[in-house]
Amino acid sequence: MRRLSLLLTVLIAVNAFAEPPQRTFLSAVGVGVAGLGLGLAGFGLGQQLIASDARAVMKAYGIPTAAEAPAVSILQKRADSAGTLALVGFLGGAALLAGGIVLVLLDSPAAPVTAFVTPLPGGAAAGVTATF
Repeated sequence: MRRLSLLLTVLIAVNAFAEPPQRTFLSAVGVGVAGLGLGLAGFGLGQQLIASDARAVMKAYGIPTAAEAPAVSILQKRADSAGTLALVGFLGGAALLAGGIVLVLLDSPAAPVTAFVTPLPGGAAAGVTATF
């Protein structure tokens, strides 16, 4: 009887680790949305670098107003628009990244119906479990 109990215990342990939990399409969508959020945040970072570079060029030449040089107004517009795009990229990327993480966390693995056999000193017990 001990050999049967040991054999049943090993079979139950192997069965418990045989199948990984399956996730639904919600995880794939969540990973995609999180990746899109990271890409949008990277776009925002690039725009922020463009804006700071345009402002640094304006300060390096020491031209105080647009009346003295028309290029200053062009650089100012470029810095302002790039700064706005950077803010939109950062905020949109953060929102998409958080949404993707929430989708992955909300996706619970599909719990299959499992049968079990538990060896007992006087025999064995069998049952079925299901989660829904």
